[in-house]
Amino acid sequence: MKRQLVTLKDIARHCDLAPTTVSRILNGKSTYCSQEKISLVRKTAREWDYRPNIGYRIMTGRDTNIVSIIFSQPRITQDDQINRLYMQLCAGLDERNFALYTAVLNGEREAQMRNIHDLDERGCRSYIFIGTPTCCEEIYEILAESGRACIGFNNITIPRGIMTDQAGAYLQYMLLAEQEGRKNFRIAVSPRYFEQQLRPRFLRERKTDLPHTSLCSSTIGFVTGNSADHYFHLGYSLMRKELAENPGIEAMAFPTDYHVFGAAAALHDAQRNAETVHLFGMGDAVSSRFMNLRFTTARFDMEKCGDMLLEHLQQTGEWKETLSPEIIHYHSNGTLMMKKDKEEQP
Repeated sequence: MKRQLVTLKDIARHCDLAPTTVSRILNGKSTYCSQEKISLVRKTAREWDYRPNIGYRIMTGRDTNIVSIIFSQPRITQDDQINRLYMQLCAGLDERNFALYTAVLNGEREAQMRNIHDLDERGCRSYIFIGTPTCCEEIYEILAESGRACIGFNNITIPRGIMTDQAGAYLQYMLLAEQEGRKNFRIAVSPRYFEQQLRPRFLRERKTDLPHTSLCSSTIGFVTGNSADHYFHLGYSLMRKELAENPGIEAMAFPTDYHVFGAAAALHDAQRNAETVHLFGMGDAVSSRFMNLRFTTARFDMEKCGDMLLEHLQQTGEWKETLSPEIIHYHSNGTLMMKKDKEEQP
């Protein structure tokens, strides 16, 4: 039955638990309760329409069940992979009886600081950062000093969170190209990423240095418009440039699938058979299976990622997790999709 003025004590009495335990469950904190008890508390809170006194909690500076998801800049809100994660987080927060604010930062320090301050004034006590915004170190320091819970996805500053292993995907792409006998291979990443992420990883795992010819500079930058269009045109221009300077190109990897779509268009305009150049993307865009294009991409399990972020959101201590890629091959015969079995992955 739907009840009015339901309190923690009402739910605790019904579930045969202490009110403090019920409070921890509804705020996503760890307890010694069984999963059955946790599910019962959440189910009862939903069915009885339990609502904590948020105004009192905010006024007194106490913990609330309000979370803010912070996007580091506009372009990542259009990423299919990020959208899958966002929806998983929304569903998980609703199940855990959390209220949610969402903010997209714009790269300007003062505006971002005001945004964070406003969210805190509204009662946000937990923050999930997607990407690394400008001035992230300063933002995190302010929130940490205030006792706010912070966790990140693909955030290089916050000491708690999950990173997708994109470097691992690029290295698998290189091995796949080698297995196909394709030696003329390029990776469209920035020099900084190449030196700080790819080269150390390659040295550690292959015990040899990456060939310098693997580098092809790619600048994404701060994008406020349609990121898919931006990536398409960037992939197109990079492929055209590579064809002019390196006509023997046999394989090329890009940071998104939309770069690949642009690169395929460039190959078509240059009257090059796309089958002769193995294209590699990243993120398994929704449109990939409908492109009638042969290429390889990497999918990351966003459902698992969202669950882990929520599980660790309000815990303490440093926590870092790496999300491994699933390598997927698309073929040019319609929407056929083939997944590379994990045991066969190099």
